[in-house]
Parts: sequence; C-alpha cells; structure tokens
Amino acid sequence: MSVKVKINNRQLQTQVQKELRKTDSDLHKTFVKSLRRFNVAFVGFAKQNARGMALKQGIVSHDENLKNLEGGLAATREYFYAPYVEFGTRGKTKIPPGFEQIAKQYKGSYFKSNVSFKEAIVDWLKKKVKKSDKEANQLAWPVMRKIMKVGTDPKPFIAPALKRAEKFLIKELNLNIKKILK
Repeated sequence: MSVKVKINNRQLQTQVQKELRKTDSDLHKTFVKSLRRFNVAFVGFAKQNARGMALKQGIVSHDENLKNLEGGLAATREYFYAPYVEFGTRGKTKIPPGFEQIAKQYKGSYFKSNVSFKEAIVDWLKKKVKKSDKEANQLAWPVMRKIMKVGTDPKPFIAPALKRAEKFLIKELNLNIKKILK
C-alpha cells in the first residue's frame, strides 16, 4: 500500500512554477526539504496510530520522487495486508474521503503470502490471544469463518496520520518560503 501526496503545480503562479522546475533553485530545494520532513512526520504519525500492530514495523517513507515534489509513505511487502487493516474487509469496510482511489485498488483483490490463511490465524491466536498450539488450531476455523462471512473492522492508521502530516507540511512550507522571501 502506498499513499502519495503531490504538490499541485497548476495552483501556483507561473513564476513559481518556473522556479520549481529548476531543481537547483532555492524554492525547489525548500519544497524537497519540506517534503522530506513531511514524510518523516507522516511515517511517525502513522506508526503512532499503528501502536500495538505488527505492521507498524513495515511503514516506511516514500522518498523515491522527492525531486518531482511527491512524498508520502508505503507499507513494505511483508505487510501487504496494510490496506485491509486501514479500510476493513467485507461489510465492515469504511473508506475515508480522499482514499477512494487507493481503496479501489484492493477491492476484491487476493494476495499471495508465505503462509496460508489458517497458519496466519493460528499464529495470531498464539501471539495475541495467548492460546496454546492445540487451542489455536481448534479456534482457527471459527475465526476464519467469521472473517470470511462478516469481515474485519477497519483500524485506520494512515488517514488520521495524513491529516496531521498535511497540517505539518503547510506550516513547514509557510515557514521555509518566508525565509526565502526575506
């Protein structure tokens, strides 16, 4: 899962656009620096929201396109299930405004994992619910049936983090642009 934020150049005046295209300009460097700090804040806020979840370890900064003024965060491959945690599954799905396109990518999709569904549930029962091997194996099928029939509740960790990080980015840009204009 990857959430990207792009600064929309169309909303900026012509002169600012020209400066932003020059990757060696002070304005462009300021935007890149602000986006880098935004990424760090976004990842930090998301990890705070994911407290107690294993996928917290897989939330990383999306720095590949900073020169194109694009930042954000991503979940590493081993935490491929992050969107299902964020939005929920089946009838319990809740998609926050602005995340419709991201959620649409995962609707009805199936993924491959190194472990089977049952193995993942057994591991979860042993770690989180503190069940023995025997108990976990006995409880696995009822838990799996419930997940398949009812779904899982969403546990948003990215959407709330994005709201906080966007506020941070606006403050950061305002501060740094004022420094350039002095």
